[in-house]
Amino acid sequence: ILGLRLCGAAFEVDPNIPATWPGFSLVWRCGTTRYEIEVLNPLKRCRGVGQVRLDGEVVEPGPIPRVDDGRVHTLQIVLGERPAPAVAAS
Repeated sequence: ILGLRLCGAAFEVDPNIPATWPGFSLVWRCGTTRYEIEVLNPLKRCRGVGQVRLDGEVVEPGPIPRVDDGRVHTLQIVLGERPAPAVAAS
């Protein structure tokens, strides 16, 4: 339901929650590193990762490399539609 999956040297968060949930948060320790994960559901969706921010920076949805650096990292996931890729003008 929370969708935290290990993918080799990376991890992914792809929740499948009731549409009525406004979101959730969790803390995950990986070695000496702490990940503070917040999932927001402003559009009342069951699933679908629309945006991902790692330590305040927008990153591509998908596997996130795991690090063991002893720091605290924040991960914010907003459920929704993935933005369409930018099309280069010709």
